[in-house]
This record gives sequence, C-alpha cells and structure tokens, in this order.
Amino acid sequence: MIPPFIIQWENLSVTVTEKRCSLFRTVKKKKILSNVSGFATSNSLIAVMGPSGAGKTTFLGAISGKLKGKEGTLRINNRTVTDKDMCNISSYIRQEDVFTESLTVYEHMKFMAALKLHKTGEERIGIIKKLLIELCLDGNSRTIIGVLSGGQRRRLSLATELISDPYILFCDEPTTGLDSFSAMSVVKILEATAMTGKLVLVTLHQPSSQIFDLFNNIILLANGKLVFQGSKREAQSFFERANLVCPDSYNPADFYIKCVTVDSGNEEDRKTDWLSDLFHNNSEQIITDRYNPNEFTKQKMNKRSFFVQLRWLVWRVFIDFKRSIHVYRTSYILLMITALIIGVSFSNVTLENKSNVQNVQGVLILIVSELIFTHMYYVIYVFPEEIVIFVKEKSLYSSLPYYLSKVVSLMPISFINAISFLAVYLALLQFLQNFNLFLNMSIVLFLTSLCGISLGLCLSALFPTVEYIHLFIVPFEIVVMIVSGIWIKVDTLPGVFRAVKYFSPFYYGFQSVSTLCWENAEFLANCTTGDVLPCYSSSEEVLRRYGLYEEYDVVTYNNLYLSFLTLLYCSVGYFGILRKRAIESY
Repeated sequence: MIPPFIIQWENLSVTVTEKRCSLFRTVKKKKILSNVSGFATSNSLIAVMGPSGAGKTTFLGAISGKLKGKEGTLRINNRTVTDKDMCNISSYIRQEDVFTESLTVYEHMKFMAALKLHKTGEERIGIIKKLLIELCLDGNSRTIIGVLSGGQRRRLSLATELISDPYILFCDEPTTGLDSFSAMSVVKILEATAMTGKLVLVTLHQPSSQIFDLFNNIILLANGKLVFQGSKREAQSFFERANLVCPDSYNPADFYIKCVTVDSGNEEDRKTDWLSDLFHNNSEQIITDRYNPNEFTKQKMNKRSFFVQLRWLVWRVFIDFKRSIHVYRTSYILLMITALIIGVSFSNVTLENKSNVQNVQGVLILIVSELIFTHMYYVIYVFPEEIVIFVKEKSLYSSLPYYLSKVVSLMPISFINAISFLAVYLALLQFLQNFNLFLNMSIVLFLTSLCGISLGLCLSALFPTVEYIHLFIVPFEIVVMIVSGIWIKVDTLPGVFRAVKYFSPFYYGFQSVSTLCWENAEFLANCTTGDVLPCYSSSEEVLRRYGLYEEYDVVTYNNLYLSFLTLLYCSVGYFGILRKRAIESY
C-alpha cells in the first residue's frame, strides 16, 4: 500500500553550455529551465505539455533526479530529498525503446527481474506473469523483441520499469511514433497505474482530445518557464481570464500549446512572460499539512552482488549469441577459407631447403596476423552498438561485470577459432605436422586470439563511434605490423619505435610460433661461396637472422606477456566504458 504523498520542486533552473569557442576561450550558455516551481500528488496522471524546445524533457530529468548540475530543491512530504532518493522511488521511461533485440519478451523480463528484485525465482516469475497479463503482453511472451510492433515495445518498456514497483513513473513522450489506437492503449495503462496510488508524469507534444481527457492535471511549459499548472477545468478558467477562449470544436491541448508557443524575437515572448506572471500572481499556496514525512519511506534496493550480475550478463550475452549464430558462422567459414587458401599456397614448403626459410616465416606471420585481425574486427563494434543499453541499465549492474561478461563469452570463440585454424594448417603444411608442435602452437595462438579480442574491445570502448575507430586503426595496424619482426629487425629501429613492440601482440605471437617451428628443425645447409640466398646452418641462425631470441624458453615468457597484454588492453577498455557511462546523459 503506497501512502499518500506530495512532491514539490522549487526554483528549478538548468543551464547548459550551448557553444564553446576555443580560440577566444568564450562560453555561451543557455537557460533551459528558469526558476520553475510546482507540485504533484500521488494518485495522479499529469501531462507535461509545451511547444518544441519548451524544456519538457529537461524538466522531467530534473525532478526525476536523472539530470545532474541543476539548481533548486526537491521535497517529498515537506522533506528535502536528494537525486539518489528520487531515483530510488521512481522509474524513468525514455522516448526511445531500447532493448537487446534478440531476446524474447519473457527472457528480457526475466533478466530485468533477476537484477532488480531481491526475491526468489518463483516470486520473480509470479511478478513477471502478472505484469505481462496487465499490459496485454502475455500472448507475446515468446516473441522476439525485434519483431514487436511500436505499441508492444512501448508496453514492454512500461513493464520493465514497473517490475520494481516504483512510487513515481516519469514517461518522456510515450505516445510518440504510435498510431492513435496504440497511443490510447498506452495512456490507459498509465492511467490505471496512477490509480493504484502512484504518481505518473508524462511529457506530451500534441495529444489528441481523447488522450488529453484521460489526464487529471496538466503542466504547461514555454521557453523554460512554468505558464500553468492545475486541472483541466482550472486551465480553461485561467486562459479565459487572459481573454484566450478555446473554441468548442477545438482540441484544448492544441489550443493551450498554441497560446504558449514562442516565436523568438517577436512580441510572443512578452505574451509568454505575461501568462507566466499571471499564473504565479493568482496561484494558491500549497497545503501540505496532511502529508506525513515519516510515512513516506521505501527500502533502498541495492544492486545485486558482483557474481549475480556477472552470471545474468553472461546469460544474456550467450542468448544473444545463440540467436545471432549466423554472424559467427559466417565469420568462422571465412576464417577457414582463409586458412585453406594460405595452406594450399604453402603446401609444398618444407624445412629441408634453405630457400624455404622466408616462405616459412611468411606463413607464420600470416597465421598470427589473421587470427589477431579476425578477432579484433569481430568485437570492434560491440560498445558503439550497445552504449545506449549500457547507459540505460546503469542502475542495474556495474561496469566491471558488464565488461567481463563480454570477455568471458568470447573466450570459447577464441579457443575454437585458434584450434580449427591451426588444424587446417596441420593437415596442409608438412613442417607443422608434429603433435607436440600443434599443442604448443595452440596455446600460443589461443593467447594471441585473446589478445586480439581484448585489443578490439579496448578500441571499441575508447572511441565514441565506429568511424573514429576506423580512422585510428589503419595507422595503428601499420605500426604494430612493422614491429612484428618479419619486415625489419626490431632492435635496429629507433628507440621510440622499438618500444612499440611491447604493445604489439603480433611481435610476441610471431616470435613464439617461429621459435616453436624452428626448434625441431633438422637441417644443415651446404653453403657455397656463390650462394645468392642467405645460408643457415642451424635453426638458431634463422632466428638470429630475423632478430628473434634464440632461447626456446622465450615461448613461456611470451605466453605470460601475451596474458599480461590481454589484461592491459582489458583494463584500458574498462576505463574507457567507465568514461562512456559517466559522460552520457540520462
């Protein structure tokens, strides 16, 4: 049972930086909200209306606690509350319906309930079924979200936020993009929600007269100022006092919005200020004595534990992977085709001829680079595509389990690709047909693949869009490939460029597979004075020729360093998504 409550906002102001000129270090600021004060009571469905640019969404974000950097005071039952308090008792529904499209309705609700509710599995299932029935989604529980209609998606957004049973529901233009029937259905659900003792505030642009009739009260904003707040009957009386009479055949909502619409630079600005002053001069004092501050309490719902978050995030990733398996299947087939092409091209290469040394080194760098590039590009779009979901769900889970869920879910892919890729070469390349060599190279290539995945996730997290990633990645690839060890002796490079090898998985992967390949090579070239090709009498000479270490235990050190590089790239990527979540708006 929700106790009666009243929420008050006093002198809310929001100022944003509109333009910054770096040459003269000047900042132009714009006031979105200007000293807006008002109130709302429980058991109410309130429409927040106004023309475009009036500050409706900013107003909703300010009183919901989602918007940072505002001025003013929020009170509930005469008790001052913080933004965290507001977030604890309310839910916010955005204009856009953002979901993991590959999940079914029931799977989505199951995931949300698991992270929002500290209840048993049976209790969560009962809540989910009840909500789906109330929002007419029970017949679509097994439907993939990606094929839902606009109205169904909007009702699913409502169901998602109602799981936690909030006292206050903020809805930012929930009818936008819907047909009249779907819009009416959504507003009727909101009306029924308000009648359970909750407070529902809804921003609307141009509601139909039928939808407008469903609301108890309205709030009119124009040019960042409060023009009117009250019931529909009070709105009619207010505008009539201002000699603005709504014709009988006119939609009242359209009429009120027309009355407060501002044409910048015209006398309409003065008319809006006059209406705002008229309302404030005639508004009555709010009576709050009957609301008890001590009655209004709601137990704070902390986030679930780290391992619970990780478990359900990994669960969602694997569900998404299962539904989009065709993407991985295509990537896997292309990888195997690449291996076949390279394997067939080098199938006649052996270690018994000194003329094949360059060929062997060439195929080894192709094996390493192809695995790194494949895995890097496979994940490079992850965070730019999911950033909206990641920011929207910031109250459900922390950034670390989210990031780890991506890494953990990609490890099996990395292992399967590395083993399959090397198996093709084992069948086609004679100098790799050694079981111990296959096992040792499998470990190296698995770690190299993981390093490629972590590098791709790192780049994906650091840059805001895929376009920025593409601009950076071309010169980056050139630099790390130069220090791979195949094109030039790394030790002969200038100091700055030589240091790049410490961040290049290509160098350590190539060095390890080269060392393993030549470790068991048994040949002794007969060198003559007239030889055009370099003469190698031992495998150590081959490695020395390419500037690689001759000690075979370097493979163990390289494996450890590849593991370190993986952790390093993951750490940098983690701080990248922390920054993304921090700078994105509510």
